[in-house]
Amino acid sequence: MDTLPFQDTVERRHKPRAEVVMSIEDLDGGPPLLAHDVGTGGLCVTSLLPRWPGMHLHVRFKLPCTHRPIRATCRVVDLFQTPCGSGMSLQFLALSPKAELAILRYVGGIWRVARRGPLPLS
Repeated sequence: MDTLPFQDTVERRHKPRAEVVMSIEDLDGGPPLLAHDVGTGGLCVTSLLPRWPGMHLHVRFKLPCTHRPIRATCRVVDLFQTPCGSGMSLQFLALSPKAELAILRYVGGIWRVARRGPLPLS
């Protein structure tokens, strides 16, 4: 399943991540971002408004199948062009332990399902 509108050729991530499609609210008043993957280390997002490497963002989002919003402070690590706007790698700088656990559970659940493979047809 390829939900990313871009292809990153160099893998620099050190923590597991899971593909996702979710809206990210910029609490600093900027336009929303669209997340394409999430992990305990950060997010990969696209937006119509680029944020430059080194900038800090305060964001809020809900993981799929959860009710509690997660608030985080992020730093833009990388900026790259995509067919649908600007792509950005965001690193979490401030994330509560409960939020980190929720992300870890989400990523772990996705990885468990992916390892099992598709369900057999009846």
